Amino acid sequence: MAGSATNLDLNTNSSASVDMAAFTTTNAEVNASTSAGVTLSVKDNLHGKVSTSAKISLKNQPRNVQVDKSTSGRVVM
Repeated sequence: MAGSATNLDLNTNSSASVDMAAFTTTNAEVNASTSAGVTLSVKDNLHGKVSTSAKISLKNQPRNVQVDKSTSGRVVM
């Protein structure tokens, strides 16, 4: 998916893969669980939760990252 937005609200789970590497958003709320994978670019604020071996991969360094991590969940920049 390519494009841009001011705000993004994304929930994914159960081994889903969401490739938004060509998508840029100013603010994002991302919740990923159960081995899900999300790739995206966030300019300012990333909030959310990642758990149960899920991964959020960022193409850049947002100004503010507040993501709760549990059960091997991770955020990769």
